[in-house]
Amino acid sequence: MNVLAWSRLAFPALLLLAWALGAHFSDPLLVPSPAATWGALVDLAMSGDLWNELGISIQRVLIGVVLGALTGIPFGVALGASGAFTRCCGAALPAVSATSSAIWAVLGVLWFGLSDMATIFVVAMTAAPLFAVNARDGVRAVDADLIQMARSMGYGPFAVALRILLPSVLPSFFSGARLALGFGWRVGLVAEALGSPTGVGFRLKQAVDLMHTPEVFAWSISVVLIMIVIEGLVLEPIEMRSFRWRKPGSVGSPLGA
Repeated sequence: MNVLAWSRLAFPALLLLAWALGAHFSDPLLVPSPAATWGALVDLAMSGDLWNELGISIQRVLIGVVLGALTGIPFGVALGASGAFTRCCGAALPAVSATSSAIWAVLGVLWFGLSDMATIFVVAMTAAPLFAVNARDGVRAVDADLIQMARSMGYGPFAVALRILLPSVLPSFFSGARLALGFGWRVGLVAEALGSPTGVGFRLKQAVDLMHTPEVFAWSISVVLIMIVIEGLVLEPIEMRSFRWRKPGSVGSPLGA
């Protein structure tokens, strides 16, 4: 293994060591050992509960994020492109952004009961302003001189949108998508814990109520691993493909490191 591979393993190894030491000197009801947590994770996987509950939660979060994108991106683009629209409806964005996810969770349970829609609603209401803010900032960051130059060269509206606007807005879109997925997972778990008979959030709350700490840690680790998989196997490849027109090293560190 090269130096880069070892450097990527350094933090997980230190974290695992700190966890093992903490478990050794703590009450097992508070901090289970890595071995006990691994055993609980294997039991959940073998029984099928892990895959079933993760599938339910992932489906809810993804639907909520997509709904948030379909709502937030057009709204953000309109805010970035139109001063009149901003004066008319711009106050809605900070109002929705400032509303706590806990409030959306309570309203979701109140309006939709113990159903998938309660969690989807909470995720969508959390994701929409994140997409809107990034879309607005992306549109406002477009170089007006570049658009004018493209028009003077005979580019039509569709070509300007495809060759100028879209590449300029894409980085903001991916930033919004990452934030929406991250926050979507968090608020989705809260919503499931408050008002759902299924999902990872519900099983986490159930494990806490039963004081089954290894299972609490096992569910928590599964959520972290899912986010790492989504980031590494879904978002990063899509982003690299979308930005393949950039020079090597321009995606990621500004120094290309």
